[in-house]
Amino acid sequence: MSGADEVVIDHQRFGRLEIPADQVLAFDGLPGFDDARRFVLLRHDRDSAFLWLVSLDRSDLAFVVTNPQQFFPDYSPTLSRSQLDAVETQKPDGIELLAIATVRESGTTLNLAAPLLVNGTAGRGAQVILEQSHHSTRQSLPDPPAPNEVQAPVTPQIESKPQR
Repeated sequence: MSGADEVVIDHQRFGRLEIPADQVLAFDGLPGFDDARRFVLLRHDRDSAFLWLVSLDRSDLAFVVTNPQQFFPDYSPTLSRSQLDAVETQKPDGIELLAIATVRESGTTLNLAAPLLVNGTAGRGAQVILEQSHHSTRQSLPDPPAPNEVQAPVTPQIESKPQR
């Protein structure tokens, strides 16, 4: 049953979705998809490292995303204050860091040069372009680590600028 505090969409991939309003993430637009501003994160399946970032504005749009630190434990991008402001926080430990995945027959890659920042508490998300990044937009996934090699995620760093 849908109510006033839900967003309802008939999505091409997922069918009818009834999303509680408090799970909707507001983006200021993604590069190339300026008309898609409301999204929701859906689990791919219970045991998967991947999620779906599903547009609630375009019934034909969904991205496969994942926490890149599951595959690259040392991935810790430096974020500027303005990038954190875009998701209404000043604390990098208060956000979820995601990367858009591209799944092809030849393998899966992650866009590490332009991660997604998600502040679920504020209902905000943003894709940020890392300045002077050595990260790739098509970083191939490594072989899975052995179970005893899995490390705790690394918190992104805040870029500090000299005071004038």
